[in-house]
Amino acid sequence: MANGPPVTRTLLDHHYPHFVEEGMGESGLIAAHLATPLAWSYARGREGFRHFRDSLDFGALAMTWSGDWSLQAFPFTPLEIRPGYVIGEERIVTRRSGRFGWRDNSGVEIFVYDGEGNPVAEPDVKTVAEDGENTFEVRMPSDHVAILVRTRGPRP
Repeated sequence: MANGPPVTRTLLDHHYPHFVEEGMGESGLIAAHLATPLAWSYARGREGFRHFRDSLDFGALAMTWSGDWSLQAFPFTPLEIRPGYVIGEERIVTRRSGRFGWRDNSGVEIFVYDGEGNPVAEPDVKTVAEDGENTFEVRMPSDHVAILVRTRGPRP
């Protein structure tokens, strides 16, 4: 892994995953989008979760030292970066309620974390199947984060 965007052709040619440190702030997360949606924080516990959650506001997916959320968020191959959520080949990570999916019949394994970073036992997520495509309607408070881990085929 490499710290910071690849600013030379040599760094770019290494094909390492790049990340931006928390210390770069909001502008650093936004400016890094041409190179990476990955953020990094040394924080642990609740503070680490806050950085993980708040980085999503800027379309960044944060790696932290602790928390199940960090374990569920990776691997991640970015497909779409939006304020409040990121969509990857393997999973969707969102801090916003809404409908999400991959425009196919994939299912999901669902993980939702409350404002303290604790797992939510019964998340409010519904599957909507239309024309052979599954979408997943997520409803949660604004301090929560949902991670939808893609499974192939219809949801059981």
